Order: sequence, then C-alpha cells, then structure tokens
Amino acid sequence: MLNFDVVFLSELLAAVYNRREDFNYIKPYTCLTLPSKEEHIPQFLKYTASINILLGHYKILDNANDAKYKFNIWILFQYLTNSNFRKAKKYLIELKLPVDDIDKQIKEQFNREKEKILFDNLEGTLKYYSNQTAQITGLAFKHSVSSCNDEQLSRTFWEIGQVFGEIVYIIDAIEDYGKDKKNEVFNLFLLYDLEDKSKMIEKAKVYIYERLEQIKSCINLLPISEVKQKTFASNLVLNINGKISPTKCCSSAKNCTNKGFSFKERYQFAIATAKSISLKKKNAIMRFSSFTFLTVLLLLFFNIFPHFIYAANDATPKTDCCKDCGEFNCGKCGDGHCCANCCESSCGDACGTGKCRELGDICQQAPCLGCCCGPIIVTGCASCCIGSESAGPEIIVKTIKVPAKGCCDR
Repeated sequence: MLNFDVVFLSELLAAVYNRREDFNYIKPYTCLTLPSKEEHIPQFLKYTASINILLGHYKILDNANDAKYKFNIWILFQYLTNSNFRKAKKYLIELKLPVDDIDKQIKEQFNREKEKILFDNLEGTLKYYSNQTAQITGLAFKHSVSSCNDEQLSRTFWEIGQVFGEIVYIIDAIEDYGKDKKNEVFNLFLLYDLEDKSKMIEKAKVYIYERLEQIKSCINLLPISEVKQKTFASNLVLNINGKISPTKCCSSAKNCTNKGFSFKERYQFAIATAKSISLKKKNAIMRFSSFTFLTVLLLLFFNIFPHFIYAANDATPKTDCCKDCGEFNCGKCGDGHCCANCCESSCGDACGTGKCRELGDICQQAPCLGCCCGPIIVTGCASCCIGSESAGPEIIVKTIKVPAKGCCDR
C-alpha cells in the first residue's frame, strides 16, 4: 500500500513547512504507534496518509481488474480497505481535493490500457499511458500546499508531482515487465515486438533521466535551503538509479567472480559469530552452551541464506570482493558495502574516468554506485568522505559509461 509518490511528497512538505513542533509527538523508534491525540499528528501527514490510502485503494482496484478470474484475492483486499478508503476520501473532500477528478482519471487509465494504442514513437506511448498517473500525482502535490496561498509554490508542486508521477509509472512498467508478461496483463512494453523490448526499455530509461532534470529544476525553486535542495536532488537520482539501473557492488560479501562461499567458509563465519556473541556471557557454562547452540543454528542459517554472512561479520575479507575492479573500496565512505578507502584510492582502471572523488563521491548515499558498470548517472557529494565539515554537500552529476564487469550484477 505504500506509495513512493506520497513518501516523496511527505518529505517535501516537511522541508517546506519546516516546523519542529510538528514532530513533538512523533518518534522515529515508535513508527507503529500513532500519537495519542489526533491533533498531535501534523496536518500535512494526515493529508499524505489519506492520499496514500486513496491511491492504494485504486491500486487494489487495478489489480482486481487485471486478475484472470472474476473472484480473486484482490476483491477481498478491496472489501477490507473499503472503510479506510471511505474515511480518507471524506477527509480529502473536506479539504476540497477534487476526488471526482481523480476517479475520472482512474477510469480513463483503465480505458486506455484496454484500447492498447501504440504510437509511432516511444515517447508518445510513454506520455499517453503515464498521463493519468501524472495528472493524479500533480493534483495531489499541488493541493498539498493550497493552504499557503502561494501561486508560484502551487505551480512548482504541480510540476514536480506531474513529472514524478510520469516517472513512477514508467519505472513500474519496467520493473513489472516480466511479471505482467507471465500473467498476461497490460504493460506498455508488451505492445512492442520482443526483439525491440530491450531497446525500448533502454530508451525509456533515457527519457526518465531527461524528465528527472525537470524535477531537479523545480526543486531549486522551492523555499527551502540550498543544502536541502541538493540533498533532495541527490537522493532522487540515487533512488531512481537503484530502481532502473540496480548495481550490487560487493554488497553480499561475495567476490567479484560471484563465487559462493564454501562450506568451510560458512562454518568459519558461524564459529566466529557464535564466539563473538557467547563471549558476552559471564558464566562459563552459559558461554559454552550458548556457543554450541549458536554455532549449529548459524551454520544452518548461513547455508540457507549465505548473503547474510556479510551483515553478520565485519571480518569478511572485503579486499577480495573488488579485486577484479581495481582497488576501489568503500568502507570509509558509506555503509561499508565494499572494502576500505574508496575515495582515497584510484578507480581509473575500473571506471575509466579517474578517481572516485572526480565521479562525485557517492559515499553517503550509495557506495561504489557507478564505479562498477553500465551507463548510469552518478550523483554525489564532494568532501563528505574525507571528514571535513562544510556548509553543505556539493552535488555533482555526471553520466559515465563503462563495461559491466567484476562486482556488478545487472
């Protein structure tokens, strides 16, 4: 039910309103607990929560409509969410959001997907089928700032929402292509011949990045600090990179040849992890029994889920994972998904474009993204890897194109 458009809108509104008192009763570590009084919930979060329920309900209707059988699980979900949907719809109508217009756009979306019109150029097809999602998202974004009585702000939010909705629809089509093909449901890329599919998707990705530039221009018009503007732009590009150009740069502690861990290695990891935990026990008997039990349990677990070895053991021999890509490592830059000294080492051989820092130091957000493979756009923050303090990150956006190899799984 979670809608990425709405999450993005919530973050924008929190930055625009920028009222610390809105979060006096909301604590990050109690995300499943609502404030005891409804008036303690910020108005903009009530709005975005209601929008999320509304769009989630429409998504359920879409899935029910796409299902092969008349009676399906989505009909049950539709029934279960009806009361919340009615409550959210009533609240949004009270806020004068034209919900009827959204209903019309949803129906038009269903009609267009039934007609399956194909345009001569891909851009026309993308715009035609993403138009309704773009209109709905644009309307939701625009109305979220209606209380500000700022025409320029409303126009900016409308444009951000419209373009973002368009991007999200196309990304969903790319991600769901295989599933939609198997289930024989609508996907705009299924309108094209099989041999054209991969080319069409690559062209669609280029189109997404072009539209992304428009959103970044709009973000620069928002009444928020330059640091926040750059942070939004950086996060947006990195998140979209992760959706349409995913890379796994040594994130699973496998080396670049993608060779899995041997039984001996898994046994060693289980022993090391069990030892580190059991040593915390003060009683010798408890230490021994805990060590024995954990060794057996972790050995079984690591054999079923070997990708968890990295998360459980910082002692993973990380230098091996990047050996085929040159000595670029990322432990000091971000969450340690690669090795060490990413921004201090030269990535020239691996990236073909010089040092990591010249690519934009994608340290905080996505370590090693772009240092591995593929034509992707790299966004990052200068100086954040070297421990210096600055007024704000310098955002660098570059497109690089290098052959996929080594620790990248496309």
